[in-house]
Amino acid sequence: MKKRIYAALLALTLLSTPALVAVAAPDGAAETGSAPEARNLEIETPRGSAYTGKLEAEDADGDLSGFEITTPPIKGTVALQPDGSFVYTPLVGRRGRDYFGYKAVDARGNLSQEATVIIRLTKPEV
Repeated sequence: MKKRIYAALLALTLLSTPALVAVAAPDGAAETGSAPEARNLEIETPRGSAYTGKLEAEDADGDLSGFEITTPPIKGTVALQPDGSFVYTPLVGRRGRDYFGYKAVDARGNLSQEATVIIRLTKPEV
């Protein structure tokens, strides 16, 4: 059986008119904006002494609304206020380094990447 090969010439003419299209978000939809950027911090406090500080973040949209602890400390406790101020209290007899993780959140619910607060527990002065 012989193979047959066919050739064809196809000519297309496209008719179009340039158009401007506007797209509107449905009711209730909001822009997500950009997420805040939380900063890593390093602090030190004498063993057995509480440290009062403030978490740091920047938000390009200017709608930073709060912070949340994502990884709790192991050698102490942290009490966090909505404005980012915190009190870290080391547990009795703990020494060395501790850390906790946090994220910043904006009014649209965007979360930053996790930042870390590193705590160095120093020898108390006598």
